[in-house]
Amino acid sequence: ARYFDWWIGHGFTPDQGHVYLWGTDLGPPGNTVDALMPVLYSFLGDVGIQRPAPVAAVSGAANLEHYEYESTQARRRVLAIFSADGATTSLTTVTAELPGWNTLNVTVHRFTAGGDLAVNPTVTPLAAGRFAIDFGGLALNSREALLILLRE
Repeated sequence: ARYFDWWIGHGFTPDQGHVYLWGTDLGPPGNTVDALMPVLYSFLGDVGIQRPAPVAAVSGAANLEHYEYESTQARRRVLAIFSADGATTSLTTVTAELPGWNTLNVTVHRFTAGGDLAVNPTVTPLAAGRFAIDFGGLALNSREALLILLRE
């Protein structure tokens, strides 16, 4: 997520932004880069991504770090949320501003030492194109991350 953010922020094209990841198979089963990438690819497909405007508001502990991207081809967004400083953190709510969206389908992958675990937040429409995704203070340790997939 940090690489994507830096590349997009510096105007890199898909041909310019490359990374070689070493040890993509290292880690607990279901909690590796090799486990994450097919989830991301099957959701977005072979399309470009960009920073959306506006981005979602994330509330919870002060040490949450999050990144958000949207497909350039379809109404699909991805949020990556994790601890910014390696300490335990917690997530309360994500408020998504999705202009023109009438519905919101949310799938959450929680990558943990126990593998890829499903999380079932409560989704509440707030206004046209605005949705609250409630995680109820979900605790994340330093080795966990959430991948939140949003689609209309």
